[in-house]
Amino acid sequence: MSKIGRKPVDISSVEKVAFENNVVVLTHKGSTVSVNNLDGNKIEIKDQKIHVTGSNKANWGTVRSLVDNAVIGLTKGFSVKLTLVGVGFKAKMVGDRKLHLSLGFSRFDTKVQQDGAIKKQKKEFELEYDLSPEVSGKCEGSNVIMLSSINKQLLNQEASQIIKIRPPEPYKGKGVIKEGAFIVRKKK
Repeated sequence: MSKIGRKPVDISSVEKVAFENNVVVLTHKGSTVSVNNLDGNKIEIKDQKIHVTGSNKANWGTVRSLVDNAVIGLTKGFSVKLTLVGVGFKAKMVGDRKLHLSLGFSRFDTKVQQDGAIKKQKKEFELEYDLSPEVSGKCEGSNVIMLSSINKQLLNQEASQIIKIRPPEPYKGKGVIKEGAFIVRKKK
């Protein structure tokens, strides 16, 4: 028996809840989140609470957690803080959905004409990252990115995609680091 699955989900803070075609649809302040029920589970709505029961014990707690995350996302929202650690690492938001990242990558233009001579010129390479429509972002300073969304899974997926651009390395700890993440450091 699942200890998590037994707990009811309080939906008193959500404006509208509907259960149709094996899908729970939650609506609050114009935002809508839907959660698919997995086979073998039974969802009952009574007394401003959602109860998940069923014979599929492998997915029982998972369905309950997905519904609970949808309620929390609609009422409070989720946020992730990413910190850029490294010399010259910067981030800035351009518009609503574009994140410009300068993460220490460089490119060289070898044929730059300057005073009649061919020289190498180093230019800082700035990556452009497009956020999903469901995820909003803002930069606090030049090295902190705050992402927020009502969908926890999508938010963490976006954060992982940004971290994947420049993951933290174990020697100096440079890279994009998620708040609360533990990085195993190596000694030289």
